[in-house]
Amino acid sequence: MIVAVVSLLGAGDEIEDIRPPIASDPVWMILAILTGLLLAVLLAYLLWPNPKPAVTPPPEPTAWARGKLADLEGRLSQLSAYGTSIEASDILREYVVRRYGLRATRQTTPEFLASILPHPSFTPPLRELLADFLGTCDQIKYARVDPGVEASEHLLQQTRAFINQVS
Repeated sequence: MIVAVVSLLGAGDEIEDIRPPIASDPVWMILAILTGLLLAVLLAYLLWPNPKPAVTPPPEPTAWARGKLADLEGRLSQLSAYGTSIEASDILREYVVRRYGLRATRQTTPEFLASILPHPSFTPPLRELLADFLGTCDQIKYARVDPGVEASEHLLQQTRAFINQVS
């Protein structure tokens, strides 16, 4: 077998030399470098270990309630019996919510007292103290009975006694 190689160029034609590289626009080069840097920074941000902020645990219910009672006691001379009864009742109800998970802040006094009946932590004397306290608060709030400063101090003492007996 014989193979013949024949040129397609004519006798006077020559093969052209390689053309020089085309000069690129410097704007595209700068844009490519900036895009690369941006991607590198983004990748570093996503992969870099980020320390999680420390989550502060909520205060212990008894400490929270005692702090609120101390604050209320400091403002007792500025508040009416009505204001004191609302705040003392709110503190006690929020304490029960935080400590036992009961929905005390969303219930009326009779509903709240009925909901604690099956709970073993609420002994009969404690339920009686709670019923007396909430009854006094309701009289002041809804009947607008103004028993004076002594009643406000008594409400604080009852709230503190309840919290001390439960904790």
